Amino acid sequence: MSMNETELGRAIGQIAADVHKSMGGMGLTAAAYRDALTYALTQRGLTVESRIVPAGTYPGVKLSRPARVDMIVEEKVIVECKIETHAGDDAEALAHLRITGLKLALIINFGADNIRSAVRRVTNFEQE
Repeated sequence: MSMNETELGRAIGQIAADVHKSMGGMGLTAAAYRDALTYALTQRGLTVESRIVPAGTYPGVKLSRPARVDMIVEEKVIVECKIETHAGDDAEALAHLRITGLKLALIINFGADNIRSAVRRVTNFEQE
């Protein structure tokens, strides 16, 4: 069954909450949560490309330093795993969406007490 971005985002958020809980909550590195989330997503049959470098261009010019993302799930949703969020995270996620042409990014703050309120959605639905 194929999910749209919204459904996939909800599923990723739930799986992230399960990972956070099973790992004892906050206190580990972002890499530990990223690896666990990648494993959990693939165990549920979702495709995950980890640490890919999205191709990007500025009209006619290939970017020499494209940004890295933690993962892209099902070739639809960018996921960034954090243990601390910063003011520029949303803008960076939006830039990644524009470069890749994707519509949804999730910034998951595994450093939060309650992971359910620590999943931020960044959208780029004007691509349609």
